[in-house]
Amino acid sequence: MIAENNNHRFDNLLQAVKQIRKEGFTIEFVSSEHGFVNPENNKTYLPKSICMVEVIRLNAPLSEPDEESILYLLKTDDGQKGWISDSYSIYADTNLIEHINSIREHISTITK
Repeated sequence: MIAENNNHRFDNLLQAVKQIRKEGFTIEFVSSEHGFVNPENNKTYLPKSICMVEVIRLNAPLSEPDEESILYLLKTDDGQKGWISDSYSIYADTNLIEHINSIREHISTITK
């Protein structure tokens, strides 16, 4: 499942991370060349190992466009829940974008 939100309930990324941690998304994944790394145990999850993504776009005030960001909430096929954040637009991590697109393709082939 992939869900996208332009979520305006958060004023900034820090506030969003605090809230999602309370909701059980406690792992701060790191993007690598191959997928998402859980830094707690160095396990790498390939994009096909991700079974759920929620995308939250955090819109900065008009005076701070460089602070716009995207928060990806991820759930793995072995039940791990975490998150990874990225900058928006030209500052985005290209590896991360490729991984998210791979997840979308994988999930769309499963649900067909």
